[in-house]
Amino acid sequence: MSTNFTDFLYKNLPGLYRDKDESGELKKFLQLFGTSFEELEQSITQLNDDLFVERSRKEFIHLIGKLIGVEVDATLPARIQRDEVRAAFALYRSKGRKQPIQSYAEQQTEVPVTVVDFSQRVSQFQFIEGLNPVFAHRDQPVVEETGGSGNFYFFQDRAIVPLYDAENGRPITRQALEQNPALYLGTENGFS
Repeated sequence: MSTNFTDFLYKNLPGLYRDKDESGELKKFLQLFGTSFEELEQSITQLNDDLFVERSRKEFIHLIGKLIGVEVDATLPARIQRDEVRAAFALYRSKGRKQPIQSYAEQQTEVPVTVVDFSQRVSQFQFIEGLNPVFAHRDQPVVEETGGSGNFYFFQDRAIVPLYDAENGRPITRQALEQNPALYLGTENGFS
């Protein structure tokens, strides 16, 4: 229901001005503003409607679907798009796992589905500390395969390779770095 803003503006004027408007020119002048206000009211109402999948325009349905993580084909009719978004929303709000999986499978396959739960038949065993690989290698040194590769290993069968100065053909040791860092870093001040 839209408001007739021309009559609203005219009725809220002081009676003095309405009495002097015998020819209706003031009402025609207020009609210019009234139509603009009516268009603005319709635009605001449409913006509110576009927030809800049931009342939104067709071009916004797939965007509402994206807000909840549903890919809706925008070329489908609006009714089908709305149904897909509603079904996905109901699926996300459902509790547990069995019912959502069943309804999703039925929706995708269009065949009645019965979910069989094997979770009670899965074997379980107690946590054993020796089975965790991190505990077994916790105190061993970590070795990088090649410098800058990002491949690190705990295994002792891989040799630890020292840093090597390829220009001068010698390994870089901590002692050599401490004595003359400018030779290795290329700067007189050492590390910056």
